[in-house]
Formats: sequence, structure tokens, C-alpha cells
Amino acid sequence: MIDSILVALNKKIFSLAPVDYAKGLASRLKAKVSILIVQDEETETNGEFFLKELQPVLEKYRVNKIPVECYLSKGDFVKEVTKFVEENKANMIVIPRPLQKKDKDFDKWVKSLRRNIQSLLIIVEKK
Repeated sequence: MIDSILVALNKKIFSLAPVDYAKGLASRLKAKVSILIVQDEETETNGEFFLKELQPVLEKYRVNKIPVECYLSKGDFVKEVTKFVEENKANMIVIPRPLQKKDKDFDKWVKSLRRNIQSLLIIVEKK
């Protein structure tokens, strides 16, 4: 049973598409949603920028009474997502596909996530 959905984002793969997708799933499955924004160590962008971008979608969650929480972390994307899944028992992870179809970093992330976690991994196309 899916009762906890994690949407994992970072600067390279930031998109509202997986946040919208998770909202629809959570509504049907009666699941809670966690949004994790992972900043790499070199990124100077303030995480608050990403949270501001999410506000319109988060309002839709609230209107539909879907439980949602946002988290910011700093470090390696795969390590931070893996740690979050282990600590919070997310059954499903939703991430956006980068605009470039052949992205070596993204391909490595997906392989590592599939190897490190047991949760269902869904990759959503950006809008």
C-alpha cells in the first residue's frame, strides 16, 4: 500500500510536473506527500527560492486537503534522497526527467536510487 510519496527535486531537475503528479496520486491513494529539495554543496541559490516557486501548487494541496510537507537539504542528491526514504518510510519516489534526454548525472542517479532503495520510483516528464 502506498501511503507516503516523496517528490525529490534539485536545481538541475526542478519542475512542478512531479509535484502536480504526486498531488493526483495522493488524492486517489489517500497518501501524504513530502517534497525534498536537495541543494548541492556548490549551489549558492537559497532554498527559499524553490519554496516560493512551489507555493501555487502547495495551495492546491491545501485546498484539496492533501497532507504535504516541504524539506530542504544540502548534499549529494542520491545520498540525501536515500537517507530521507529510510528515515521517513516513503513508499514511492517521484522525480522529474531533465530536459536533455541523455543526461549522465541523471542516469547515474536513477541507477543508484534503484539500487539503494526498495520504494517505487516514478520519473515524470517536465511540462
